[in-house]
Amino acid sequence: MNTRTILDNDRGDAVIVTTVLLMSIALSFGGSMLMDYGEVVGKDDEMTHVASIQDSLIRLRTSMYSLLESEDTSATIITRVSLGTYGNPYLAVSRASGTLTIDPTNEHFSVSILLRDTISGTETELNSVKGCISYETSNYYFHDQQYRFQGGAIILNEYQGTTMTSYPGLSLSSFEGDWGIDMELYGLTSSGQVISGFESIPLLVTMDGYSSINHDMDANEEILIRINGDGEEAWSLFYRTKMVEAGLTEGVDYDITDPLDWNDPDQYVEIELKTLTSFGAQIGEMEVRY
Repeated sequence: MNTRTILDNDRGDAVIVTTVLLMSIALSFGGSMLMDYGEVVGKDDEMTHVASIQDSLIRLRTSMYSLLESEDTSATIITRVSLGTYGNPYLAVSRASGTLTIDPTNEHFSVSILLRDTISGTETELNSVKGCISYETSNYYFHDQQYRFQGGAIILNEYQGTTMTSYPGLSLSSFEGDWGIDMELYGLTSSGQVISGFESIPLLVTMDGYSSINHDMDANEEILIRINGDGEEAWSLFYRTKMVEAGLTEGVDYDITDPLDWNDPDQYVEIELKTLTSFGAQIGEMEVRY
């Protein structure tokens, strides 16, 4: 009688142990699947969010363009930017965040437009803009990226490379051997701000002032465009591409001089427009604030 009771107890213990082991395996497998699924969802969320950053910067530029075209210095336009993702604790999806920086100085970007007299060598500055809006991700799954809004262009930094993903306003026209350029540029007059987090935030855009250049070129005049700051490589490629598309010849119609050291803040890209007959620019000074 006692022996049978001991055997029954041993069998019961074996069943309990087996059940616990099976449950542990099931939980481990289920947890692993949940983590894998969460990674897939999290990466997809971060990729979608990164794409939305460029869309937000394009809407910001559209707001600036509307203010510049209407010459309206009293209106304020709101554009929203999502700094990150909220994640999902039920699916083990971690939260991503980001940092938006509004820098009105020339530390990260500036453009100067000059008129050169080829006889005397005299250079006269016609106008200039400065300031950069940057957004940098702090992702959990997807690789980190940085977007910059510079003068109307949107530039992406990733994998230690620089690409202009959305061009600034620039049009080249030619007729019977004559050619001209019309461009739009935006500078910043805002106070410097740094905003970090994952929430959706409003950016308020107001135009502080505007100006224009409309110049018919003399035979002894050239236009110089000097670009300094982060993303110079992308600007250089942009102008080279536009000139080639317009059928212009480097060394004859234009020259582009790149810095010897892209990392030297005192060096810049210079675009020399030699044979153009007309030059126009619309320039807006924008206050962007949170």
